Amino acid sequence: MAARLFMGVALLPGAALADGLASHPSLNLLGPTGLIDMPSAEMQKDGVLNVSVGHFGPITRTTLSFQIAPRLSASFRYSAWAHWSPNSSPSTYFDRSFDLRYQLLTEGHYLPA
Repeated sequence: MAARLFMGVALLPGAALADGLASHPSLNLLGPTGLIDMPSAEMQKDGVLNVSVGHFGPITRTTLSFQIAPRLSASFRYSAWAHWSPNSSPSTYFDRSFDLRYQLLTEGHYLPA
């Protein structure tokens, strides 16, 4: 049975802590806002820094995300797949990715974000 581990830390400025964490959108296993592995169009409060490490089976993902502006966020992701090789020899495959997210539309009664 594969061990499952998820650990996340959110570093928030003092003003954001005063608002209460319940008003913040949830974070997914990849780091940005969303549920499990599915990102959503919600944005964190301005200036929020998220660091997350997720481990599922042979895959470990580390993510650093920052809310740059009210509608713009950035994430840097580093992943490792242990014991992955096309020729069946023991090795680890590493991958890096970077993404910018910009919220084009604000969610309304008839329009999703």
